[in-house]
Amino acid sequence: MKTIGNFEEFKRYLPANWAIDYNERVNAIKVYLESGGIIKIGEMKGHWPKLIYPTKRRLEKQIEEAEEKLKDINKQIKEWRKRHKELQTNKVTDVLKRITDPLYWEHHARLLADPTYRETYELVEPPMHLIHRKEWRKRLKLFIKDKEYRLRLHEARTSEIGKRREGMKKEVEARMQFTRDLAETEKKKLIDKRDQLIRKIEAMKTLLQWAGG
Repeated sequence: MKTIGNFEEFKRYLPANWAIDYNERVNAIKVYLESGGIIKIGEMKGHWPKLIYPTKRRLEKQIEEAEEKLKDINKQIKEWRKRHKELQTNKVTDVLKRITDPLYWEHHARLLADPTYRETYELVEPPMHLIHRKEWRKRLKLFIKDKEYRLRLHEARTSEIGKRREGMKKEVEARMQFTRDLAETEKKKLIDKRDQLIRKIEAMKTLLQWAGG
């Protein structure tokens, strides 16, 4: 019996013609070993050896665990895709949402009629283009309707710290872009992880046909 922990070691025991005759099995062993598994095989005496470990029971358990993990990864990919989509902008759709929004027009009416409102708006730069988004609507509604809230923002913006900061709109756009990039990066990592796991599951199913015990 031989215990093998890497594919290069396995190849030393493998007659050249067997790599062709048992191509699917050889590829399965390669994937399994490269994913951190080990195998134990019987002696090679002119025939393909018996797979002693992992046993059928062990492989069935590993496949079950891997398929559960695959479900979780697919769920995470879906969530990151959703998050990325939520942060995407569609100029036509966004404009249509704004021009049909009474709150947005109330903001424009105040810009025209109230110089103090306009001054604070230009100073603070609240992201009115996001007024249709749930996560921003409450705060923007406060800005439009609440004089005391605007006063607090005005004071914060004219403070020493506030003067050194970007306007709210630029900060928001930077955070949104950061989150978009993060979502894209995490999604790609998970897709790569998923593809590797699928290959391992397929490899283990191939080994299962060969395993004993």
